[in-house]
Amino acid sequence: MIRLFTFLTFFLVAGHAAANNTGQLPEGVDIPKLGAGQPDHTGWYPALSQTQRFQIHFPVPFDEWSTALDNEQNTTHSLSATSLEGIKFLITEFVRSNDSQFNNAMRLTKAFTKNKRRVYSRKLRHGDLEGTQFKTVSGKSATVYRLLMASEHVYLLSVEYPVEQATSAVRLATPFFNSFTLKSP
Repeated sequence: MIRLFTFLTFFLVAGHAAANNTGQLPEGVDIPKLGAGQPDHTGWYPALSQTQRFQIHFPVPFDEWSTALDNEQNTTHSLSATSLEGIKFLITEFVRSNDSQFNNAMRLTKAFTKNKRRVYSRKLRHGDLEGTQFKTVSGKSATVYRLLMASEHVYLLSVEYPVEQATSAVRLATPFFNSFTLKSP
């Protein structure tokens, strides 16, 4: 999932810049951070989103980008990182109050899990947020997803990993998921 989303995002961005010979990002795409962050006392990299609505910790430096489809109500904000072992971490914020954004979040979740065997699915609470956590497996990779519902936003977190890295991925997924916090406006 992360690989596909990251590849498509950067492919589109690079393709647009090359096609227009401008070297500029397409309108509506902003990539403020690449390989960002400094480790804290735990060795993890705290990441405050560009919107300053949420914070999460990554085990390695992270990237951040946003995509505005047509206005502020249709903007997604994402942060991602990939470890040396090929374990991929992603969080994307969707606007829940906008029906099309919320439906896009749901469609993306279904699309990313299509043709994958769902291993488990369970409801959960993350602080005051309701959510669902589920795991899928496809070929040589597995992904654990956590979908959290806030009043105005939906947060899709995921950890994708090669199955041979399952032990390391599970060890890293829990603190990654648990580090997610909403920030006060």
